[in-house]
Amino acid sequence: MSYISVQQRRAELKARMAEIGSGLLADPEGNLSTLKELQEMCKDRDDSVAQLALLSSMAVFKDLLPGWVMCINRV
Repeated sequence: MSYISVQQRRAELKARMAEIGSGLLADPEGNLSTLKELQEMCKDRDDSVAQLALLSSMAVFKDLLPGWVMCINRV
């Protein structure tokens, strides 16, 4: 088992968050499964990672939701 430094782990997760965010913005429906990965990062044991994941999620939602078509069935 190899151990990496906290800074290295944070840098790798930060890069992955950027990949997920870019993918979701480029093709939201095609990359929807990666949103779950980003949401799991919000529960990370490292508070810095969790906070960054939450901010990344908010940025993605802010960009996606205005263009998302929502259908509401009225009875």
